[in-house]
Amino acid sequence: MKSEVKNIIEEIINEQSMIVGRKIAEERATSTEFIKFKNGNIELKNDSNEAIVKLIESFKEIFGKASEEVCIEVLKKHKINLNKINKFKKKTT
Repeated sequence: MKSEVKNIIEEIINEQSMIVGRKIAEERATSTEFIKFKNGNIELKNDSNEAIVKLIESFKEIFGKASEEVCIEVLKKHKINLNKINKFKKKTT
């Protein structure tokens, strides 16, 4: 059974893929060092909110606020408390 974190990460990557293409979306994901792809499947180094935060930051770094908003919409869809993510984000920056 997939974790909620992995489901969210997969959905963020899929949404970003529709905008920037699959290859670039996967490159941004692997640049976080939390996410790898093996035989087309996502493998997480860390199954925590930190992986989500780093993924969002990776897309925002290159593609800006609009890309971050795509990620936030995925979080809202999954009813993720954005305050929880923002608190974690402040700890890691």
